[in-house]
Amino acid sequence: MLTRLTQPLCRATTIALALCCAVASGQPAPTPAPAGTSPATRPVGNQPIPTTEQLWELHAAKQYRLCLQQAVRASNLTGEMARKYDKYELMLLRGDCLLHLEDEDSAVYLYESARKSPNTRQAIEASATVQVIKRSPLLKYRPKSGGEPISIVDIDGRHKAMAAMLADDLAANAGKIKAAIEAKNLVPILAILPTMLDLYALEVAGTNADTRTRADMSAMGEQARELIGVDLKQVEQRVGAIENLANQQVNLGYGGGGWWYDGAARRGLHTDDRRNLRETIAYLQKIEDTLGRAHTISRELQGKTEKWEELLRNAAEVRIHAENVLAAE
Repeated sequence: MLTRLTQPLCRATTIALALCCAVASGQPAPTPAPAGTSPATRPVGNQPIPTTEQLWELHAAKQYRLCLQQAVRASNLTGEMARKYDKYELMLLRGDCLLHLEDEDSAVYLYESARKSPNTRQAIEASATVQVIKRSPLLKYRPKSGGEPISIVDIDGRHKAMAAMLADDLAANAGKIKAAIEAKNLVPILAILPTMLDLYALEVAGTNADTRTRADMSAMGEQARELIGVDLKQVEQRVGAIENLANQQVNLGYGGGGWWYDGAARRGLHTDDRRNLRETIAYLQKIEDTLGRAHTISRELQGKTEKWEELLRNAAEVRIHAENVLAAE
């Protein structure tokens, strides 16, 4: 039976996937199907919309088409009725039904949408599932280490495929991970970060642990914080130098007089100064984006979020300084 993914992630090593199959009491019973029709083909338009628990019961009974139809009805609800359902849980449920119905393209669309869930566990499950679907022709993943192809239709096989994919990708990226941990600049770290996020999702969803990827991500985090801290100081010095140069009083060499001229004036910015400031502001915005992602990851890993927050403040201050220098002309 597919696991429900509604519990928030605290420490990945303590996550238990809850199996929910009980029918909520007090709900109106579905209208009996007309004689001669199967549950999978009976009309659904005038039926009471099942509760979440009843939807999972349909799934457990392998009534995937009916479950999908009813889950879509629940997803289309608005207002007070919609609040009874977790829309991201419905996305995951619909995606799983679509995999059983061998419509992987539609499933990918739903899992991609579920990656936006504020529930970390749901977002991680969705992210890992997208990866494994896209790399499993005919819904079977072939481990690079050999062995039989792994069907990803059922959740157990899907998680087994995620674990195999994790092992394959860790081996393929070992050199890049090592280079990022030992990096003397941010380039290798920024290059491998998206891959590390994918690896983390595969490990947590596929093995219910994060011991293999957490250590590498923590090491990269320490290195990145140190490099970014040094870099921000250097950028601030460059911005300050441009500002000081712009504030210098210079003789413009103009002897015609006029109300605007008293023999000297502020130098202001030159073309190269403006270009350097614009490039610096764009670079600092990327740094802030990277720090924001790192802060989110650190919070999910219960890491040192206060260090990321300090760097975020510093980066914002340097960016604002550069913007002010550019605006002052």
